[in-house]
Amino acid sequence: MANDIAGVLKTGERFLKYCESAKLDAEILLAHVLNKDRSFLKARPEFTLNAAQENLFLDLIERRKQLEPIAYLLGEKEFWSLRFKVNQQVLVPRPETEHLVNYALNCADVLKGRGIRDIKILEIGTGSGAISAAIKSADRHLKVTATDVSEKALKVAEKNFRDLNLEINIFQSDLLDKILDGSFNILVANLPYIGEVE
Repeated sequence: MANDIAGVLKTGERFLKYCESAKLDAEILLAHVLNKDRSFLKARPEFTLNAAQENLFLDLIERRKQLEPIAYLLGEKEFWSLRFKVNQQVLVPRPETEHLVNYALNCADVLKGRGIRDIKILEIGTGSGAISAAIKSADRHLKVTATDVSEKALKVAEKNFRDLNLEINIFQSDLLDKILDGSFNILVANLPYIGEVE
């Protein structure tokens, strides 16, 4: 295998031939390995990778070949123009979830229009914390609380809130089980696995 960018990308694409986004995936992963943007790959196809970079790229390609999400391979995902750490303990924030953030913010605006100033929002099943963080980043006056049943997910969310410098209350709860203070104006949830009765 040629160990310049052009050759390494061809190899990556060949390994990912059954992925419909093989070329893009290979470029994203190689840019990540080199800590460069994708334009660097196009501008410097002759750039030679060292052995460690080449091995890391091939490891990531193998994991992608097994259909592991790109966000897990990179360890992060952009959502609402914010960067979030993600891992296998949380689901990857999806672009369409931004509609839910917009809806919550519109609800908050309606409440403000009715003279309510101390607006409290509760997110159930926060995962990476993307929804709560997006809401809080859009309006820092909102009081946001994020919960999840998973302690491991809460650690991811807590790190994201800290990295983004957002004050968000966080605690462990299975749905509404441990919600002691019921005085929330808005409840937000984007739960992927929940029975119809629940």
